[in-house]
Amino acid sequence: MSGEPFQLPAHFRAEQRCLEAAGVRSWRQLCRISDGDLRQLAAAGRASEARLLRLRQQGHLMADVDLSAAEASLLLYGGIPSRQALAEADPGALHR
Repeated sequence: MSGEPFQLPAHFRAEQRCLEAAGVRSWRQLCRISDGDLRQLAAAGRASEARLLRLRQQGHLMADVDLSAAEASLLLYGGIPSRQALAEADPGALHR
């Protein structure tokens, strides 16, 4: 994962605006934000704290496993939140 800017899907528009207003313009920067800071960002605007946390987790998957944003998002959707969970997952279940 590089420090290149991220372009989030349209349904994350409020979160992207919130992050950009705070000077966060890459996945790498997002990964470095603490829970408390994400909570404050969400409280200050229209962004959802849960969505900001999910986006940060997506960034961690991207960095830890060298995945694209789409691949990391699919793993999160499938219930795989970390490198450890991916390592322990059944390959057949992942495929389904």
